[in-house]
Amino acid sequence: MEEPLQPKKPLGFWKTVLASFVGFIAANILCSIFAFFLFIVIVVGALASGSTPTEIRDGSVLKIDLSSISEIVTTDELSSFIPGMGSDEKPISLSQALASIRKAKADSRIRGIYLNVEGYSGGMASTADLREALKDFRSSGKFIISYADSYDQKAYYLSSVANKVILNPQGMVGLVGLASAPTFYRQALDKLGVKAHIFKVGTYKGAVEPFMLDKLSEPNREQISVYLNGLWDFMLREISASRSVPVDSLRAFADSGRAFGEA
Repeated sequence: MEEPLQPKKPLGFWKTVLASFVGFIAANILCSIFAFFLFIVIVVGALASGSTPTEIRDGSVLKIDLSSISEIVTTDELSSFIPGMGSDEKPISLSQALASIRKAKADSRIRGIYLNVEGYSGGMASTADLREALKDFRSSGKFIISYADSYDQKAYYLSSVANKVILNPQGMVGLVGLASAPTFYRQALDKLGVKAHIFKVGTYKGAVEPFMLDKLSEPNREQISVYLNGLWDFMLREISASRSVPVDSLRAFADSGRAFGEA
């Protein structure tokens, strides 16, 4: 009587699977170890290359590039010390810029400041703080030179405190006055079927008007006009005092729209 055939166990298949799994794990471990050591080498190299302090020589000029200034600066700790990550232009905060100007005033090795206002986008309060710091710097007898291909209004207001304001021959000074252009949402909300529930007490409450009106109310127009005219008059007086140009001449330049045509 013949014995029934017993199915052979696929030992070779499972050996292959096990060997592949072990090889996969080993390869991942080796890659992780290699990546870790490569990371350590990059970090150590970056820290070593950045450990040399900047030497300030007698007669140095502090360069302030205002295109990279911000009220608050957040930093990526990883990209801050790994070469090739992040931007080469590191942003500086307003407080850092003000502290640098104060230190430069007290440092006998620094003769002056070179101010680059190209692409400046700071707020009006920050601009006024920077301008006061630069005025204080000039009181020490040191110079400030400003340059830009073109000056917008805030950039020129800030730069007007400098000893020399240099403009590219093909550039312009955008002194045009101040304006406000509120956006109103009531019609859009009506089309979307959105109802704004507004609680307003008092006359001069312009913050909620975009959600309930299609144009400025007269009280809101009045308060915006007072604010803008007061700020504009302040800027013109400051520029006039620094550049020795009459306020009426500055106002006439802005009103004529010469910033948009041939000077």
